[in-house]
Amino acid sequence: MMDRREWLFSKLQNKTDKPMEFKVTDPQICILLLMNFPFAFDPEAEQMLDEFLTENYEMPSEEWFTEVSGDVDENGEEILPFKGTVYSFVINPQVTLVVEFHPYEVIYFLNDVFIGNSGGHFMLSLLSWQEFLKIIGAGMDDTMLFFLLLPFVVGAKGAEHEIRKEIEKRLESMVFNAEHIPVIANYLVHHAIFEEDEVEMFYDDPEIGIICKRNHSVRNKENEADEIARVNQLINMAMD
Repeated sequence: MMDRREWLFSKLQNKTDKPMEFKVTDPQICILLLMNFPFAFDPEAEQMLDEFLTENYEMPSEEWFTEVSGDVDENGEEILPFKGTVYSFVINPQVTLVVEFHPYEVIYFLNDVFIGNSGGHFMLSLLSWQEFLKIIGAGMDDTMLFFLLLPFVVGAKGAEHEIRKEIEKRLESMVFNAEHIPVIANYLVHHAIFEEDEVEMFYDDPEIGIICKRNHSVRNKENEADEIARVNQLINMAMD
């Protein structure tokens, strides 16, 4: 029986239809990338990022979203087998980010190891800001990789200005209106740093490595120790 790693990479290599191009200069791709931040909320506007985008930009068509993520049946259930898009980004020779786009969520892997998902019982909150920057650097400082992994960032209290500045710089290479860039960056900073967060949201466990204090994280202490250790190993490999 084909294991998950073999299935993922056969899916990437054997699609017979024309592969969808993922470019940050494509307005539809830009919208798609920013729809995966479930904590992106502006407390002053009392509005979520997806609501702001819907109000200010033309959303991709339902047909386009179906092409990306696959379809649902008359009961709203995802049609199987999975026919959505699988996008991969080779971070370095050791680690590849694999992203599955489903109708109601996006599921992420490093190689064949699950690291999180953006919908339903979401599981994000994976990387410190410094870990994130090291991985982006290993990935040739690519803007697509930046926005694919940004949902996983847990920023430290006091780092808001640094994070906002870097996000604004990246948004400038996308298709959003100039006056909206600081607004969108503000939403994304709130996704990364919660008001109730402690000053430091990670700590080093001597047996299994880095632990995240947020509950919705594969690095949370309540998960299996060997799974956390494997994720930590892959993150370290991705930073090399």
